[in-house]
Amino acid sequence: MLKLTPIKGKKTFEKIFAEAKKFRSESLNAFIRFRSCLPNDENIIVNVFYAVSVSKKIAKKAVVRNRIKRLLRESLRYAIIQPNFCENFIFFESIILIWKRPVLSPKLIRLSDVIPDVLELFDSAISYYKVNLNDSVQKNNNINNKTI
Repeated sequence: MLKLTPIKGKKTFEKIFAEAKKFRSESLNAFIRFRSCLPNDENIIVNVFYAVSVSKKIAKKAVVRNRIKRLLRESLRYAIIQPNFCENFIFFESIILIWKRPVLSPKLIRLSDVIPDVLELFDSAISYYKVNLNDSVQKNNNINNKTI
């Protein structure tokens, strides 16, 4: 079972930025930190830490920035309930989404504009994980299982 938990604390952000892999799309940057070992039991609640950010350079008005942040959070929740992402979301330990496309008015951006970008980033992150990191995580799990 997945649970989204907001990231708090400057040290946590610094650690994620140092260790995370960066993924880019047309209007979004994502820093995703992958898990070093996966949970064995399906009944365990898995926390996925997240944060969203919009710079003042992107939108001067706080109303616009806050709307973009709400849409990014909602698109994360939407991605978790998608069948092809739900089982792969446990690979992510923490996610930071940063919006980088300027928006002039809060009425000009909709959830239907944000969701495809978020899903595209998660798709590329999952394929990166499966190609590059899956073997090392399986080795760590096998070593942990042998020591127990």
